[in-house]
Amino acid sequence: MGNIDKLMVVADKMAHQTRHRRVLKEKYQSENILFYNGGQFEVTCGLISFISELSKDDVQDVVVIDDLSFPILINNIVDFHKTLISQYAKAANSYYQAFNALHEIDT
Repeated sequence: MGNIDKLMVVADKMAHQTRHRRVLKEKYQSENILFYNGGQFEVTCGLISFISELSKDDVQDVVVIDDLSFPILINNIVDFHKTLISQYAKAANSYYQAFNALHEIDT
């Protein structure tokens, strides 16, 4: 196998890895969407931190603007916070496992 052939194999492998990583990231992003009280929320560390701070202040009811710019009344901030963390952990763990599995296949 010549140098050009070897380079082509490496380039194909890198393109394959890039495609799979993109698909895994898109899957993670779609799994990291939470539908709650009629709203759609992308679960981010910023949202989790914001809701955490509200729950520390004993806030019960709060209006949060969702991803579609709709005001959503959150009646139980503690439950919302726990649900956010659960959704994030589930999506992140799934992404981590799939990413590592891809890495093991490619090495």
